[in-house]
Amino acid sequence: SLTTPLLAPLAPAPAASNVGGEPLCQPCNGQEPKGQEHEAMLRSCTRLAWGQLASWLVSAVVVTDADATATPEPPHIDALLPAWSSDGDLRGPPLLSHQLPLHRLVAQLLQVGLARGMAPEELLRLTAAQAVVAMEHPLRLQMLPLQLRLRGWSGCGRSPWAANQFYRGRLHREAGWARDMLLIQVCALALGPDAFVARLCERFPGLAAGTREAAPSEASHVSLEELLWLVLSLFKDWALSGEAALRRDVVHQLALGPMPHSVLTRRLEPRWAEHPRFAALLAEVGRRTASATGGRYALRTTLWREVDPTYPCYTAEEAKHVAGRLLSIAPHRLHSSPGGGPTPEGRTAGAPPPTPQVGSLELPPSCVPQLHVAAPVLQRLPRLGRLLLSPLLLRLSSRVLAGVASSPVNESALANALHLLVLGAQLCHAALAAAPSPSATPQTPGGAAPQLPAAEAAFLAALAEGPAAASGPAAKAAPTASVIACLWRVVNGSSAKSMPLARAAAEHCLKLATSASPACAAALAATKQEAAARVGNAASAERDERRKQARAGRARMMQRMQAAQAAFAMGDGTEDGDDADGRGGGSGRAPPP
Repeated sequence: SLTTPLLAPLAPAPAASNVGGEPLCQPCNGQEPKGQEHEAMLRSCTRLAWGQLASWLVSAVVVTDADATATPEPPHIDALLPAWSSDGDLRGPPLLSHQLPLHRLVAQLLQVGLARGMAPEELLRLTAAQAVVAMEHPLRLQMLPLQLRLRGWSGCGRSPWAANQFYRGRLHREAGWARDMLLIQVCALALGPDAFVARLCERFPGLAAGTREAAPSEASHVSLEELLWLVLSLFKDWALSGEAALRRDVVHQLALGPMPHSVLTRRLEPRWAEHPRFAALLAEVGRRTASATGGRYALRTTLWREVDPTYPCYTAEEAKHVAGRLLSIAPHRLHSSPGGGPTPEGRTAGAPPPTPQVGSLELPPSCVPQLHVAAPVLQRLPRLGRLLLSPLLLRLSSRVLAGVASSPVNESALANALHLLVLGAQLCHAALAAAPSPSATPQTPGGAAPQLPAAEAAFLAALAEGPAAASGPAAKAAPTASVIACLWRVVNGSSAKSMPLARAAAEHCLKLATSASPACAAALAATKQEAAARVGNAASAERDERRKQARAGRARMMQRMQAAQAAFAMGDGTEDGDDADGRGGGSGRAPPP
């Protein structure tokens, strides 16, 4: 009933059928459909909305995919969506419209289906070519912050900045940004991990797959940071709605620090203040404390384990502030608190799911959230986890880690890369914990170790061997050092003390990788041996240098003594005060007793 008024002007005659051959959706006439009838109507509405969107995309987006069909297409209408300019001019594409009614109608229908437990493929099956054109316009909207950072819109007034602020602000976030990100998530599933990351690299300057700049520019560094942040944001639950979304937003706002009720409501979406459960949820997650300036609400200690420092609605300063507050909390206070804490959607009440343990793995640091907190979308779309294991994404992250030795360090890009690596290691660890152990044999009475799936095993092998060992067009552009070695440098490097958050994340990633993969453990041991050898060589070189300087000093002293002796031998013998006849001269006074 919600979509019928919007689709009525676009729909053909009622007796017609949509592209999928199913009858068009009809008004509900005040009766709520239930069960299979509701799901069938939802599928019909989704396919009808996609049919109208696809007909618009045919003329709005130029398909450059080599695998696209060679059928003749109508001429491109540049006014609908300007053709992409790949010449490096960020201001080439003009400011795009932030109003995408058909895109967001499809995303809203997908959101309803996901809330009912339906898979995206049940509602809409997209080919790779369809996914490329469907996500083109939403993807360009995600690039506006990058264009603003690189001053691509200098001299254009406040319009680009205001458009970005409104798009990501609390007034339009749910109706715009969240639905665009949900549509990009579904398109990423249809494209596949490597094809999706390659598409992102084509849209961000200086990151095209297979290219390598002689001297990386500022644009490439900022582009890499923004791309990793976009990928990290894709693992958030953009389809979350209702009371669960309200709880998530309130928890993350209170994580910034105690705040009055009026400030909290101004920072939330306006509709949340009128939610019937707002007061009860605030009393559940917040603790009211009295002060001289009025009451303030602070987050309950048992709920800090629900806090994600990579929450996409945080600014960079807010994310760093929350991560610092989390780091100051002892890990056992987050991961071993009693029941009644956070219950992610789809799970039963009680204690949160424990971190998969292998051997004597210690608790993660407080600033590193668990997998169900940092990547909640994997509960809805588990196949999206393959994106974390993408070899191309790993090479992009390794480029950031390889630059830690340089100065200055881009801490935001480093944090994004480390969070993605930790998520990938946590995913491998969860797969290892869930993998069935092979049956015992006479050679292995206790049973062999669990076997990882192929994708997870390849990811851990790439961590140990280094991105250069992987195949692909961008393999030559990857750093030669392994990711394990780069992580060890983050933990023990000269800048480790100035970056405690990065050090904690890198240390936890090393623990996860080495406990799940013997190859990673061997790579870490080899890295430590090389470092010890370098330290020993450096100490030996320093000792040799000191000995060399001492020998040089003795040589100079001997030269001075020889010069003094030669001067004495060539003199007339009066240097010591003797007369010419050899008798003692001088003052004539007796020597002192």
